[in-house]
Amino acid sequence: MSARRNKAYLALLINSILWGVAPPLVKLALPYTTPFRWLFYRYIIAVILTLPLLILYIRKYKPTHKTIFTIIALESLGTTLVLFLLYEGLKQSSVIDTSLIAAMSPLFVIIGSIIFLHERQKRNEWLGFMLAFIGTLAIALEPLILYGRLTNGGSVIGNLFILTHNVVWMIYALLAKRLYQKLPPLLVTMISFWVGLVSFGILAFFTSPSLLFSDLSQPWVGISALYMAIPGSIIAATLYIYGQKGIEVSEAALFSYLQPAVSMPLALIFLHEKVSFLTVGALLLIIFGVYLAERRPRRV
Repeated sequence: MSARRNKAYLALLINSILWGVAPPLVKLALPYTTPFRWLFYRYIIAVILTLPLLILYIRKYKPTHKTIFTIIALESLGTTLVLFLLYEGLKQSSVIDTSLIAAMSPLFVIIGSIIFLHERQKRNEWLGFMLAFIGTLAIALEPLILYGRLTNGGSVIGNLFILTHNVVWMIYALLAKRLYQKLPPLLVTMISFWVGLVSFGILAFFTSPSLLFSDLSQPWVGISALYMAIPGSIIAATLYIYGQKGIEVSEAALFSYLQPAVSMPLALIFLHEKVSFLTVGALLLIIFGVYLAERRPRRV
C-alpha cells in the first residue's frame, strides 16, 4: 500500500470523525437560531482566522481569475447549497435520521463515479460497499422494521432536504475530483469560507435582519459555530480535499459511512435520542464493510 494512499485514508478518517461530531453539536444550537444565521457566524470566524494565510497563498500560487471564478462557482454548490440543505434538514429532523440518510451519499457518489468517471470496482470493494449499504439500509428502515411506521421522531420534509443534499453532494464531489486536482486543498477551502460568508450573510440578513447576532447570547450557538469554523471547516474540509485527491472518488465516499458511528452515540448521550440493538449491529456492519472495501492485499 503506497504512502500516499495511507495518508489519504488517515485524512479521510479524521475528517469523518470531525464531521461526525457536527450534527449533535449543531442540533443543540438550532432551536435558538436559523441555519442561515448559524452558518453566517461559522464563516465569520473561519474567514477571520484564515485571512492572513489566504493572502500568503494567493501571493505564492498566483491563481488566475479563471481559477478563482471556478472555485467560487463550485463552492456555491458544495458550500452554500449543500450546507443549506443539510442543516435545514437537521433542524426539522432528528440527528439519527439526518446521519442515516446522509450516510447514503456514498451510494450516489459511487454510481456517479462509475457512470461519469468510468471508475472500476474490485471484488472486495463491491463486497464492502454492499455490506455498508445493507447496514445503512437496515438503519434507515429501522422505524418500519421495529415500530411499523415510516418515521421515528423525524420529519418527512427534513428527510427530503437531506436526500436532496446527497444528490447535490454527488455532483460537487465528481466536479471537485476533476477541477481541484492541481489546486492546493487549503486554498480551495479558504476561498470556500468567503463564499459561505457572503452567501449566508445575504440570506441571513434578508430572512431575519432584526435577529442577526442576537442569538449569540445562547452558548450553544457560539460554541457550535466555533467548532465548525475551526475543526469542522478549516481542518476537516482541507483533509477531505486532500484525501480525495489521493484515492478514487468512490473509495473516498465510503468514509462517509463512518460518520454515523460518531454522531449517533453522541446523539444518544447528549440529546437522549434512542438507538436500538438493530442500529448498533448495522453500524458494526457498516464499519466492517468500509474496512473490507479499503483493504489492500499485502505485497510479498
